[in-house]
Amino acid sequence: MKCEKIGIYPFNNDCNVFLQYSDLISSDYRICELASLTGWGLTDKKVQLYSKDYQIKSSLQEFEQTVDSLFVPEFDVSEQVENIIVNEIVNYIPKISKIMCFAKLTDNNLHRLKSECNESGKCVLYYAYENNKIDDNKPYLKNDEVYLEQIDIPIIAVAGMWENTDKFTTSMVLRDKFLKEGYKVTQIGSRKYCELFGFHSFPDFMLNPEISENKKPLLFNRYIKNLAENEKPDVIIIGVPGSIQSFNEKHTNHFGILPYLVFQSVLVDFLVMCTFYESSSPEFLEEVFNLCKYRLSCEVDVYHMSNLFFDMDEILEKGLIFTNKLPLEMVERTIEEKYSESRLPVINIHQKDSADKLYNMILDKLSNDVKIMI
Repeated sequence: MKCEKIGIYPFNNDCNVFLQYSDLISSDYRICELASLTGWGLTDKKVQLYSKDYQIKSSLQEFEQTVDSLFVPEFDVSEQVENIIVNEIVNYIPKISKIMCFAKLTDNNLHRLKSECNESGKCVLYYAYENNKIDDNKPYLKNDEVYLEQIDIPIIAVAGMWENTDKFTTSMVLRDKFLKEGYKVTQIGSRKYCELFGFHSFPDFMLNPEISENKKPLLFNRYIKNLAENEKPDVIIIGVPGSIQSFNEKHTNHFGILPYLVFQSVLVDFLVMCTFYESSSPEFLEEVFNLCKYRLSCEVDVYHMSNLFFDMDEILEKGLIFTNKLPLEMVERTIEEKYSESRLPVINIHQKDSADKLYNMILDKLSNDVKIMI
């Protein structure tokens, strides 16, 4: 079967997962070119992809290889910058057959992309935020029974206190480790392009406003049960989108409803909680533990502390969420100095040997579980 050649634009730091885990990218796809925006500090930079050097271009027109599809990742920019990005994509449409857009666009830019693709006569647009219906080819999702199915496969969940706390990276670390150890893994990811890595994106029906909230746990339960029966894995990894709670009354982050629904649908055997950086009040981990225990009916097993830092002075003064990314060395030092005596382990997944530590913690916890078969 022909391998689909992909170019990524605009390449940003969130795309580093493709560099780190290029060996896990499905054989159906091959990333051939990368381009970013001038001013993001990435253009002309050389990166390792498939164990080879690739240069990040400053324009799609600089691509040296022919690509079949353009992958547009998530980005958080002003409308003006988004217009620049869309202009660049529109000019490249005659050279490609598909656009996979995972960025949320303004209505005007989305309409423009659709129109330009239709006029091209050959380029198909896949927009990740328009497919949230129940698949008619999956009758198990139309089951009207009101009980939860038992799933006799160990389930590992990766959830987060906030967005951008390394949930997806942590999930990829676990996938990489379990596969290398010879286990068969069924995985559902928190991003919409997980199929590029050979596993399942979070199901769209969980985001469908036309489906009642009390039905979604039943649907998700049937969805996981079906995967378990068909794929017969040794372990199931679920990356849970969103954050488990609101930040404050102004920044609700959807009230943590989606994670709540996920945790009501399956019994989780091991929970990795990804947190933002916190150095002044280590006691907050106990608060997180109690929140998960009583709200999600699941106890935290290990914390991953990311380098996402909330600038509380700016938040209190301006009422807006201000975050920064701290050096990983600072995070590692804080974990060593402030959390070494914590009741539950605290790690940073980017630290050397953290993957092995996390993997061993999971095996230790599950070794006495009657469901475990590994």
